[in-house]
Amino acid sequence: MLFGLSISNLDVLFFICIFGFPLGVFVLFIRIVLSRFDLVKVDYNARRLLTELLVLMALGSVLVVLLFFVVFALSQ
Repeated sequence: MLFGLSISNLDVLFFICIFGFPLGVFVLFIRIVLSRFDLVKVDYNARRLLTELLVLMALGSVLVVLLFFVVFALSQ
């Protein structure tokens, strides 16, 4: 139970997939585009890009969950 809401592992996975994945892909796309203009250096190692994508997915989902709780708290 968190703030009176029961959050299961499936809900967390849902948030990561729905909200984190597009954010992670978008940020990686922007970094790769900027690297084409030599503004950002990107290592094209597949394992590193996958790790960055997973971290960005997790951060994106955490931001969405926090936003949800802020909106929920303000609506009370």
